[in-house]
Amino acid sequence: MNYCKSNYAVFHKYSLSYLPTINLFGLSQYYIDSKVEFSGDAYYKLDCVQNQTTNYGLSFQWVLLRDQIELPHVYSIAKNPMNFVVDPYQLDVGNYVVELHVISNLYPNASIIHVKEFSIIAS
Repeated sequence: MNYCKSNYAVFHKYSLSYLPTINLFGLSQYYIDSKVEFSGDAYYKLDCVQNQTTNYGLSFQWVLLRDQIELPHVYSIAKNPMNFVVDPYQLDVGNYVVELHVISNLYPNASIIHVKEFSIIAS
């Protein structure tokens, strides 16, 4: 049985098996002289009974915002697309938002975004 529960997303009804589960890990505060590091995890639940999961068909995109404005000049140096890493001194002191966009290549309308706020403080 592949349909465990139902949920509403983008005004269409989907089985939760079509909506990826997303986790976003990282601190809420970083010093200006330290790396900013976040890691993400996303998967589909394949089986309700045996708890089998897969991330097949999922791609990851990171977006960094300050004052609700995207900062396209700040790039992640992480080799793994499920991680977001910025070198020290790349961000000014202040408040930021990092977004992890998980795009489903199998079900494009079932993509999802997870958001985390963090701040950079003086050392």
